[in-house]
Amino acid sequence: MRLADISSTTLTRRPKAYSYTYTVSLMHLRNPWVTAWWSASFPGFGHIFLGSYIKGFLLVFWEVIINTASHLNLAIYYTFTGQFPLATQTLDQRWLLLYIAAYIYAIWDAYRSTLEMNKCAILGEREGTKFLPSRMGAWEINIMSKRIPGLAAVWSALMPGLGHLYTHRLPTGFFFSSGVLSLFISRACWKGHILPAQATSQR
Repeated sequence: MRLADISSTTLTRRPKAYSYTYTVSLMHLRNPWVTAWWSASFPGFGHIFLGSYIKGFLLVFWEVIINTASHLNLAIYYTFTGQFPLATQTLDQRWLLLYIAAYIYAIWDAYRSTLEMNKCAILGEREGTKFLPSRMGAWEINIMSKRIPGLAAVWSALMPGLGHLYTHRLPTGFFFSSGVLSLFISRACWKGHILPAQATSQR
């Protein structure tokens, strides 16, 4: 790539893509309802889908903390099994009010951000902007090469996060793989402390 192309890339008003050593930020058309659905399924996932990592990770941590403090999942379980008095007693309504506000905000902001990014993607396409094909840093090298979507899906099915590492999305790859690992560790600790006590009581 010529020096003129590099300078025009760094000074582009609306770039379509920008590669960092740890990830690639892409500006392309997305369906805002898909982004809103991801945020509705789990707050923060819609922002991660857009590439807004900091806001997405914060909303995911907020969801986990508030959901645990309000006992929402346990109340939903009691509701589905028809134990409505237990659901009412279990649910902490003060924490639930914080949960509702963040939940609605995550859906709204993901939808709004998708519309804004779609506008920038259309304008960038009209300008015919270019981007650097590779990025090299002290810790990582990022080369913009074609990846096979099916292979990324297979890696993600085998272990969440591996597909993101394959497409060089290191923040999301580390986030999902560490999340799954923490779930396995917490489940193993729970079994190690609870199940032996139950086994000894049955004897």
